[in-house]
Amino acid sequence: MKKLVLMVLAGLLSFTMAGMAFAAGLQKGDVVFAKYGMRGKGKTIYWHNMSALPIVVPAGAEVKIVNINAKKVVFASNKTKYTLMALTNHLDKYFVKNQSEVSKVDSGKIDVGMSKTDVYSIKGCPAYIGYGELSNSHSLDEVLASNEWYYNVNTRLREMVIYFDNGVVKSFSARAVKAKKTTE
Repeated sequence: MKKLVLMVLAGLLSFTMAGMAFAAGLQKGDVVFAKYGMRGKGKTIYWHNMSALPIVVPAGAEVKIVNINAKKVVFASNKTKYTLMALTNHLDKYFVKNQSEVSKVDSGKIDVGMSKTDVYSIKGCPAYIGYGELSNSHSLDEVLASNEWYYNVNTRLREMVIYFDNGVVKSFSARAVKAKKTTE
């Protein structure tokens, strides 16, 4: 058991250390890869993945940064421009520099015992990390440090709550409930 915990912690450390260096250096013209399947409405992608929306940019897709400011990133993927509405000081939550960093999880299903990085690769950035705590202003490190992740169907309907212990899924609830009203 200790060996498993150490392996999970080592994986999380390498995942987050690469992200810290990455976030500081991303700029216009860079070519990077989608960290997970990004869901959006038309050509707009939001900072958290809402399951009611279709995946418009698949995990591992090559993207080129077209424009970047404090609150959004415009990027091109497969000859289409998309706008990611997210604080740009945490872009390591959305993109990786090397395609090999994209998880190769076979199933799109969450299961007990899965690592946080595998869950993140399947579901993307959670809407909340702890009850009522929006994840949009938190770094990838802070998201990965949280032991409760909340995902939404849309802006108001909660889809799933995932509970972690020692870096792996302890339990999850996959029921739709009304989300706490917050400002986005």
